[in-house]
Amino acid sequence: MSNNNSRSYALDFVKIVATILIVFHHFQQNTGAFYENFPNFWGSWFYWGYIVELFFLLSGYFMYRYVAKIQSGELSLGKWVGLRAKRLLPMVAISSVAYEASILIYKAITGTVWPYFGELSLFGTIITALGIQGGYAFTNPGVNNPVWYVSILILCYVVFYIICALSKKLNCSPIYFFVFMILLGVSTQTFNTNQPFLTVSVGRGYYSFFFGLILAAFVQKFGVGKKTIITSAVALVASIVLFMFPEQAAKEPLVYVLTFITYPAIVLLFSSSIANKIFKAKAWGVIGSITFNVYLWHSPLFPLMYGMLALFEITPDFSGVWTMLVFTLVSFAVGAASYFLIEKPVDKLINRIIEKSTKKEELSAQ
Repeated sequence: MSNNNSRSYALDFVKIVATILIVFHHFQQNTGAFYENFPNFWGSWFYWGYIVELFFLLSGYFMYRYVAKIQSGELSLGKWVGLRAKRLLPMVAISSVAYEASILIYKAITGTVWPYFGELSLFGTIITALGIQGGYAFTNPGVNNPVWYVSILILCYVVFYIICALSKKLNCSPIYFFVFMILLGVSTQTFNTNQPFLTVSVGRGYYSFFFGLILAAFVQKFGVGKKTIITSAVALVASIVLFMFPEQAAKEPLVYVLTFITYPAIVLLFSSSIANKIFKAKAWGVIGSITFNVYLWHSPLFPLMYGMLALFEITPDFSGVWTMLVFTLVSFAVGAASYFLIEKPVDKLINRIIEKSTKKEELSAQ
């Protein structure tokens, strides 16, 4: 990350692996599959849902390059929120409507309600499309439930902007505020806080997103040299050894070990020049670009899959790992189709609308 504006294909690889693991996690959660001779991503002592902390941390890590732009006044709050919303919300809205359609299809075929957030919710679809599904003033309706992450990510973006602007006005480093947000996030876990903008789920975003920012600040100042690589490797090995002893690891605050030791070590190692030389193929960037779509679409695929199995009277056998691997491949195929056939065209359309609106304003001002 010596050049904060350049894309790191090595970190794209990290996103790809993390996305695969979260699909594995939800596959076993939704199907009840349990494997005797293969790692289990649901139903074991290790909670694989904490992969979301890695997504938050990476998001904060990538956002650090905007600190200077915000503090220089180049980006207004409205423009900042607009850019983030334009990047995330159109696909969130489309995939959430698709989720509602998939549970209706499931119900029409089976005559039963999809057991995981299977009730149709128009209000839930609206607030999900607006990016205020989880952690705001409303109860999470579970419309395409994994996108609760996106709603909290947008909240983190807004707080990040306010912190950068405020630190500029106070003439102090934003790092102090980042540390405060980490502690605030941890406190929500400690005291099980349940208030708007300060829930347990929001806390997960706060402590991991803002730690990602601090990690990026460290890399920008010191780079990723040999000492950092060795220290990160030792930290990663130490945490892996801990996880090899479930009885001991279960006593530890697992999510904090992951967020403050394991994940930072991975990010630093994959930010090194060595990793970037290994993962230099642009293909990693292409696959990395579709991971967001994979994350959005894999949940609607579950009720659709079960509906199709019932329609054709196929009795699924989820005892084999191959079924999970096939589902993951299908999820990536759908994600790729979504990225190229929906996200990119929609983004172009929105840009055209914005350009036309801007031109009209300029003409009317003349």
